[in-house]
Amino acid sequence: MRITELLQDATIDLGVKVNSKEEAIDHLVDLMVKGGNITDREEYKKGILAREANGTTGIGGGIAIPHSKNKAVTKAGLASMTVPDGVDYEAMDGEPSDVFFMIAAPAEGSDVHLEALSRLSVILMDPVFKDSLLKATSKEEYLALIDKKETEKFPEEAAKEEEKPAVQEEKADDGTIRVLAVTACPTGIAHTFMAAESLENKAKEMGITLKAETNGSGGAKNVLTKEEIEKNMETYRTAYSEYGSAVTEYQTAVSIAIEAAANAYAAEKANSVGETVTKEMTAKIESTASEITLLCKTIEEHNMHNYVAGGDFKDGFTDEWYTSSENNEVITDSTLGVCAKISKTSSTPSYIRCKIGVLPAGTYRVRYKAAAASGSESNARVQCTFYSTQTTAYGLLKSTEWTTVEREVTLPESTSTRYLYLYAYTQGAAVYVKDVEVLGQMSVYTEAQLKINSDSITQEVKRAKGIEDELRASIKVNAENITSCVTKGNVGSYITQYYNNVIVAFNNSSKYVQINAGEIAIYDYGVSASKKRAVFDEQGNHFYRDNYYVGKIGTNQWVDNNAHKGLVFDLETQGKYMAWAQKPTEGASSYTTILCYSRANSIFTQAGLHLGCNMYGHGWILDNVDLRNCSANGYTTFTGTLPVVLEIHKTDNNGGIGWTYGNVYIKNGLITSIPQ
Repeated sequence: MRITELLQDATIDLGVKVNSKEEAIDHLVDLMVKGGNITDREEYKKGILAREANGTTGIGGGIAIPHSKNKAVTKAGLASMTVPDGVDYEAMDGEPSDVFFMIAAPAEGSDVHLEALSRLSVILMDPVFKDSLLKATSKEEYLALIDKKETEKFPEEAAKEEEKPAVQEEKADDGTIRVLAVTACPTGIAHTFMAAESLENKAKEMGITLKAETNGSGGAKNVLTKEEIEKNMETYRTAYSEYGSAVTEYQTAVSIAIEAAANAYAAEKANSVGETVTKEMTAKIESTASEITLLCKTIEEHNMHNYVAGGDFKDGFTDEWYTSSENNEVITDSTLGVCAKISKTSSTPSYIRCKIGVLPAGTYRVRYKAAAASGSESNARVQCTFYSTQTTAYGLLKSTEWTTVEREVTLPESTSTRYLYLYAYTQGAAVYVKDVEVLGQMSVYTEAQLKINSDSITQEVKRAKGIEDELRASIKVNAENITSCVTKGNVGSYITQYYNNVIVAFNNSSKYVQINAGEIAIYDYGVSASKKRAVFDEQGNHFYRDNYYVGKIGTNQWVDNNAHKGLVFDLETQGKYMAWAQKPTEGASSYTTILCYSRANSIFTQAGLHLGCNMYGHGWILDNVDLRNCSANGYTTFTGTLPVVLEIHKTDNNGGIGWTYGNVYIKNGLITSIPQ
C-alpha cells in the first residue's frame, strides 16, 4: 500500500498557522475526522496524547509524526499539514517542527499499512524532499511530490513491494558485510525504519558496507543470519588482532623516538647550561603548557558573544524564557544562591526553554552550571538540547556546590529560530541551573549586527530621499496584501492590509477586527461568515451568531412620519427572540430572563412579550388592556353572574313581600355588564 493511497485531499492542509503543540494535534485530528478514518474524535486524540506522554514524536529536522493504534480507527489513514512558520513540538533536537504526518492505525486487523508508513519515515530523511513539501502550493503538487519520491526510493520492479527490506544490504568485494545493525522501536511505526535509513545513508557516505535488520510492528525484516554474524565476528577478531599488533609497534617506535629526542635535547642543554633536563623540569614544562592552553581559552571566550539573555535568572524568567510547568521556578537557595529550579513530578517532560534566535552556521559553546536537590545526588540528571542532546551522568551533580557542564555544538546554515532546552531528566529528582550560556565568535555576531544596521541605514536613506518605488520594494509589497507583526514573548498582534479591507488579529485571544469601507466587524476565532459576531456601520450595531443575522441596535424614522426619529432595537427574521436578562450571582454560568419577546413556537408558544420578573406600576396608568387568566393578591379572580335586587314590593295585606332582580356579569374579577 502506497503513501498516496492513505492520504486524501480532505486530510491535507498546507500553510497552516498554529501556536502550540496542542493546536497542531487538534488540527491534525480534525483532518483525520474529515477523511472519515475515525469514529470517535476524543478517543483517537486520547491515544495520540498517550503516545506523546511516552516521548515526543517530533523526531527532529522539522518533522513530527504523531501516531496512534486505536479502537476509534475504522481504516488506516494519514493526515498531513505544513506549518511554514514552525511550531514548538518539543522535538528531540529542540527545533520547531514544520512538516507533520499523523498516522491512524486500527487496533485490530491487518498491518498492511505499516509498509507504506515505513516508506514515509524513510523518504522524510531527505532534507531536499522535505523542503519541497514545505514549498508546495497545492494538494495536487504535494501528493505528486510524495508519489515521485516513493517511486524513486522503492522502484516498482521489485518482485513484492510489501516484502522489500527497509534497508538493502551491501556487501564488500569479498562478499563480507562490514557492519551489521539492528533497529527497533516500542511502536515500530516510524522510528525503526528512520533509524535504519539514517545508518544506511551514513554508511554510504563513509564507504562502508552495511546490513540493518528492522524490528517493527510488522515483525522483523532483512533479518541477520547466523552465518553473517559469525563471519563478521571472525573478520572483526582478525582486524582487532592486527590493530593490536600495529598499536604495539607504534608505541614502541614512539618510545624510541621520544627517548632519542630527549637524549639529544638533554645533551644540547648540558653543553649550554651545564645541566641535564630532569623529570621535574619536564613536568614544569607540561604544567606551563596547560596554563597556556587555559589562558588561550580564556582569551578566546573574551572574544565570544553570549546569545542567552537572562541566563543568570537574577530577574526571574525574562521574556526570552518559557517554562513547561508551574512547578519550575526561580529561587534563592541559601547555599547556591539565585538559580532556576526544574522539577519533574510525572512522566510528562518538564523543562525550561530559552529563545536564542536565528544563528549563523558555525561552532558554539554551550555551558551552564548545575546542581542536584538535597537527597537526589545519586540520580539527578540534567538533559540539555541545543540542536543535539546531552544528558549529565548519574552522580555527577552535587547539592552543595555547582558543577560546570559544557560542550561544543556545530550548527548548519538555517533560517529557523534556535531554542535551548534544559530538562529535569529523572522523575522526582529536582535540579538547579544557572549561568546558562551559548557562546559564539564575536566576529560572527558583529558581522550579523553590522549587516542588520547596514540594511536599516540603507532603508532609512531611501525613505529620507522619498524614493517611493525603492521604498515599496524594500517593504516587499505583496500583490494582494501587506502584513505587519509586533510581538513580545509569546504574544503578538498582526495587521493585514488588503485592497478593500484591513484585518487586525491578536494571537493570544484569537479575536479579529476587520475594517471595511464604512464598517468595523468583530470576528471570533477566524474571519468567516460563521465566526462574525458584530458589525458597526452607519445604520448602527448589527449582531450575528453562527452565520445568522440576529438583529441590530440603531436609529430609524417612523414609516408614517419621517420627521419622527428614534433609537430602535430591531429583531431580524433570522432572530427568534429578544431578551433582557441578568446574571443572578457572580459565579453563575447563565443569565436569567427578565423580559423576553419571542416569536410564535420559539422560546414560548405564543408570540409576544413574556415577563421573567415582577412588574410594579407605582401608580401609573395601564390603559386599554384586555386582561385574561388573572389573580389578585394571590387569589384567582371570579368569573360568573352576581344577582342584584332591583325592587321590593308588597304582595298582600298580611305583610307578604316580593322583589325583582337583575344580574351583574363578572369576568376575571372585572364587571362586564349591569342591569339598567
